[in-house]
Amino acid sequence: MRIRRRFFWAITGLCAIGAASGCISSQGWRTTIGPRSPLISTQPAGPGRPNIPTLPPPRSEHERISFSEMLPPEYGEFAPPPLPTEKLKVSFPPYVIEAPDVVTIDVIGALPKGAYQVQPLDALVITSLDGQSDSIAGVFHVTPDGQIDLGPKNGTVAVADLSLDHAQEAVQKHLAARTGKGHVSVSLAQTNAVKQIRGDHIVRPDGTVGLGDYGSVFVAGMTLDDAKTAIESHLGRRFSKPVVSLDVRGFNSKYYYVVVNVAGLGETVHRFIATGNETVLDAVAHVHFAVPAVKKQRVWVARPAPPNADGADQILPVNWNEVTQAGGTRTNYQLLPGDRVYVQANR
Repeated sequence: MRIRRRFFWAITGLCAIGAASGCISSQGWRTTIGPRSPLISTQPAGPGRPNIPTLPPPRSEHERISFSEMLPPEYGEFAPPPLPTEKLKVSFPPYVIEAPDVVTIDVIGALPKGAYQVQPLDALVITSLDGQSDSIAGVFHVTPDGQIDLGPKNGTVAVADLSLDHAQEAVQKHLAARTGKGHVSVSLAQTNAVKQIRGDHIVRPDGTVGLGDYGSVFVAGMTLDDAKTAIESHLGRRFSKPVVSLDVRGFNSKYYYVVVNVAGLGETVHRFIATGNETVLDAVAHVHFAVPAVKKQRVWVARPAPPNADGADQILPVNWNEVTQAGGTRTNYQLLPGDRVYVQANR
């Protein structure tokens, strides 16, 4: 009886001290141990104080991690941002094009430089200046044999390999011979050359994309904006102020991996495209096999260090039972390109 009373008063005293110091909170059904400081320091950087990048605040109370469990001693009270998890995801940096991505190029505007010669499949704008109600006006496409069809009444005219001025003269002579009136203007609406540029282009192993008769452009290692500038600069040798739009159609170069070792029988590697929204749980779900009796912390994420970085590779243990059985998100990490999810399973 005396031992029970001493134990009761000892527990009561500890709770009183913890509540006064803010280290123990009884809010909710689960007790939280540790200081309940925000994950983002509001104090500016200064001498001896690290400049900490800011992240959005955690979305739920379960994302507030005890500083004493995550900080090395040199940080003191200033915390680095937490690792991205299921409920605290981050956006990837601007996409970097690599082989074998597939990019879509569309030419918005491109007028050839110098004296342009009409080519098959070009589109010409022909407008009659006679002011008649039945006058010619519209866009006419050059046929593969190099002619334009002006209708049943006016016939066809050969314009291939002619400059725009010479094509205009040819049309005027033809109409004057057929109708006696041939005062028209001819201009270029669209060149067939852009059709060689438009469409989907795979990034070659040498990091270039092909532009048909206009050569190739190196785009590997560039963001979309940088690649767009490089393509426009390359086309600027043949076109006047070209404007293109560029986007990625096939994301084929950013992967994460799931390595499964079942009962020491060997490792199998599964590769999946990283879209920016996957977590450890998603990665294991993509592997079509039953995970046999995974023990606590027998799943981890091996994260390679960035190139030329001072830090070492990261090993992030995953509390599998907490993630799957308790709905915990603290170790259900968001996966980044290059991550290796290792599953050590026992039968």
